[in-house]
Amino acid sequence: MATRLQASGIAAYPVLQIHDLASDAQLAARDFWRLLPQARYERDLVTGYPIHLEETPAHVGHAGPALGEHNQYILGELLGYPTETIDELTDGGIVHPFAFPAVRLSRSYWQAISERMPTLDWPHAVAEAE
Repeated sequence: MATRLQASGIAAYPVLQIHDLASDAQLAARDFWRLLPQARYERDLVTGYPIHLEETPAHVGHAGPALGEHNQYILGELLGYPTETIDELTDGGIVHPFAFPAVRLSRSYWQAISERMPTLDWPHAVAEAE
């Protein structure tokens, strides 16, 4: 259907199932999928920007933060809270601490999805599992 619509000059694209998105040629050609630094996962799979602007290109520098990862920066540096206040907020359960920063996790789906996305530079753990 999408091909027929496109042939008629109508912008159309098929609705894909979630498992087909990983291997979609159009998304790959537009560098839609990215593996970016993340505190818990070495790198995490994230989506790029769907719109590409020539004069103002978008930049995604890292995946989303881990829970509590930026507490000190946001509360301390940006908002000016003293360390004692941040500790009180943490101890009171108001904010969650960034616990065990050295712990690295892995995504259970990486092995399966890496086979559909071979052009991405997958983390070492996926290469070892093969």
